[in-house]
Amino acid sequence: MKTLKRFLLLALFFHGNPLASDFEQNLTLWLHEVNDSIYENGKPLTKELQQVAAELGITRPDKIRILIVDEIPTPMALPKLYREGKQRKLWGPDIKGNAQIFGYSIAVTQEVFDDMGKMAHELMHVRQVERFGSLEKFVVEYLRQIEHYGYFDAPLEVEAFQQNSRYGGSQVLEK
Repeated sequence: MKTLKRFLLLALFFHGNPLASDFEQNLTLWLHEVNDSIYENGKPLTKELQQVAAELGITRPDKIRILIVDEIPTPMALPKLYREGKQRKLWGPDIKGNAQIFGYSIAVTQEVFDDMGKMAHELMHVRQVERFGSLEKFVVEYLRQIEHYGYFDAPLEVEAFQQNSRYGGSQVLEK
């Protein structure tokens, strides 16, 4: 029932947004599926990360869940989505992802979890999702920025990278 409800909500969102591609729609559906899984299996923010979330202006830090993983999830079981994401350099064998938000859920490696600056970077992405009002709107804009500016110069990434320095972590996440 949850999947059907989500599908119907996404259909309504994307129906009113003819600029959203099939890729953006499928990516968003997959992100929601992973978000649900991490939410069920992840842990709430630590006290230190709750403080960072408050400083960043996150309105619902209680909804955030973190799952420490050896490898960041990718949609390998969905060949068409995986292939297009690989072409867009979102994932693939030559891209070392060590953190990814899925709405209010975050998958991170232990290395990222242990680095307050990198965690602040990911929390800023959660704040951006809140600012956009939905994961769907965030995904559409994020992908457009990455395509137009490149990963490191995309305004959403620039804003997130500022948090790496602000919170004393490594400046660059490997992507």
